Order: sequence, then C-alpha cells, then structure tokens
Amino acid sequence: DLKKIASGLEIGNLILQVKHIDFTENNNTTNLNNLHLVTDVQEQGDMINFNLQANTDQIELSETIGSGLGNIVQTGNISLHNLDTASLLILQKKFHKLHDNPMAAFIMFGALMEVAPNLLAKSPEIKLNQLLIKTAKGNLQGDFRIGLDGSKAKRLLLPVLFNALTAEANLTISKKLLEQAMINHFQQTIDNKKSLEDAKVAAEEQIKTYLANKVLVKLADDYKLIVNFNNGKLLVNGQEISLSDLTN
Repeated sequence: DLKKIASGLEIGNLILQVKHIDFTENNNTTNLNNLHLVTDVQEQGDMINFNLQANTDQIELSETIGSGLGNIVQTGNISLHNLDTASLLILQKKFHKLHDNPMAAFIMFGALMEVAPNLLAKSPEIKLNQLLIKTAKGNLQGDFRIGLDGSKAKRLLLPVLFNALTAEANLTISKKLLEQAMINHFQQTIDNKKSLEDAKVAAEEQIKTYLANKVLVKLADDYKLIVNFNNGKLLVNGQEISLSDLTN
C-alpha cells in the first residue's frame, strides 16, 4: 500500500501476520507463533515518522535458556521520529536504481553518509514503547528512547555525536523472572557452567550486587531500573555513574 507524497517520497503501511517462525543457534531452538506486525508511516511537515506495532502470541525458548519461563507473550511498539524527508527521498531514489547491483550495500552506505548531516539536524530518535513480556515467572515491561540533539550533532565525529546523544530507559522486572533468568544464564555460561544449586547461589549474589550498587531498586514484587543519559552524563536510578567505570 504505497502512495507518493508531495515531496516525491513513496510511503506506505503494512500489515503482516506470520503463523510460525523458528531459528536455531548452538543447538537452542526458539519458536515464535502468531507474530503480528503493523506499520504506520506518517508525514509531519518536512519529516517522516515511522511506527511498528509488534505482538507475538507465543514464544517458546529451549529448555536450556528458557527453563521455568513457560510460554512467553510479547507486545511492543517501535517508532522512529523526525526523519528528514528530503534525505529519505535521496536514499529511496538511489536504492531504486541499484536493483541487483552486487555493490548495493556499499553504495547505500556511502549515500547514507552523504545525507547523514541533514538527517542528524532534525534530531532523529527511536523509541521502544509499551514493551511487555509475560512469562510464567512474571513480567518485564518498560519504555526506551534514544536520540540525537540536532543542535549539537554538527559533525560526524564520535566525540561530537556522543555529546549530542540522549537516552532514557524505564524498566520493571518481576523478582521471580530476574532470578530465573539469572539462574538460566549461570547454568549456560560457556566457560563456567554451574549446577542448579550453584547457579541459584550465583544468581542471588549477583542480584545482591546490583541492589548494593543501586543498579536495581527493589519494589514490592519487582525490581526497577531507570536510566538517563544527557550531556555526556549517565544516571542510573538517580545516581551518576562514571563512564570510565563501565569500561574498566
């Protein structure tokens, strides 16, 4: 369902339903049943906003990585905001001319670099809204946003872009779900696999460390994580974290 807007850019919406998908990695198979995808593209002045609603009725993880979690249900919304229409039109025209060109990926990357300054000037952002993952051990839910301040992103240099970066995350996870996920992780760590009892102890100690360092905040039956990044400063649950500590 494509339509050409005044700028010449072709936009459209999509509704896709997939009955079943499965994929295997390291002998672990994941099954997705009844995947629903709905896209919505809207014009806003000289910018484009893109929205993707994704729901999965049933996610089945292999026993090794999904032990105790049962059948998982997922809903969420991903959106891209403030995309420069003129830049998208240039990329779209370039893409249409390439067809089966074996160098298409390299050519498109070069084209993207050419229009990047104009894209960044509009302060683009990506959001993950209303994320909800339901499991037998409780839920994970939250929102996430990452963007670039166009008034600061004047040059395609990492220090400049880093200073222009803004991000927010607000996540809540049930205590039982985090505990089970940590146990599964420690049982499957390639270089140091643990027995179930040892994995339980390791998971408990790791969560205690998170709480002591205020990476997690304890609520009634959940743990909370709030992250803010702005002007090169990282706040985790209101506490400033030195970026050098993350790289050491």
